[in-house]
Amino acid sequence: MPHPRSTRRRRGSPVDPERFGQDLARLVQTLSAYSIDLDEASQARLLDYSHELLVWNRKHNLLSRSDEANLVRKHIAASLGVFLSTPHVSGQRWIDVGTGAGFPGLVLQLALPEVEMTLLDSSGKRCEFLRAVTSRLSPGTHVVNQRAEDFLSSNGGATYDVVTTKAVATLGDCIQRFGALVRPGGRMITFKGPSWTQELEEAQRRRQLEGLAFVPESAVRVPWVEAHIVALFRR
Repeated sequence: MPHPRSTRRRRGSPVDPERFGQDLARLVQTLSAYSIDLDEASQARLLDYSHELLVWNRKHNLLSRSDEANLVRKHIAASLGVFLSTPHVSGQRWIDVGTGAGFPGLVLQLALPEVEMTLLDSSGKRCEFLRAVTSRLSPGTHVVNQRAEDFLSSNGGATYDVVTTKAVATLGDCIQRFGALVRPGGRMITFKGPSWTQELEEAQRRRQLEGLAFVPESAVRVPWVEAHIVALFRR
């Protein structure tokens, strides 16, 4: 259930927290048509997370104030689109690079917690929030406050079944910067705009996929929100 502090509407907030429950109910109905089923426990965790993020955002600006009302309809909805592009297998090791306030990594973990999730971000205040939330809702989640480049040089060569990242760089640059985190046989999942095809062509022209043996696997337009999710498979 939502944390008691989370349900109070703060002075000056344009967002009614009760709206999150309505938005999530509509989203759950939409997802079920695509065989993405969230049980009551998952829904309760996502609601709790949404309310807690709203509270923290009033002090720490973890996302833009103008975007608070879109927390479920946009950010959580887009994050769950990852399940359209890659299988979610119990026991897999996932890492979300540059997770920010937990999109998509923490959302995926709270929705279907069978995987081992690492949330990587360079911001101390964002990681403080993530640790506070995961300590209650997902104690097994690892939160790492480090730049991706530093993490790569200090993690002893550890690799993951799935690496997720938002559109922080072009496809080619994502592979060069984070591709070594993907195990052979694993996937990199990244969020892209409509220009993803040009990015892929450019990466192929510059042979940025070849060094780590990546091949394009799928590109999915999330039908319930404006987002494209591109999956690259490491041979």
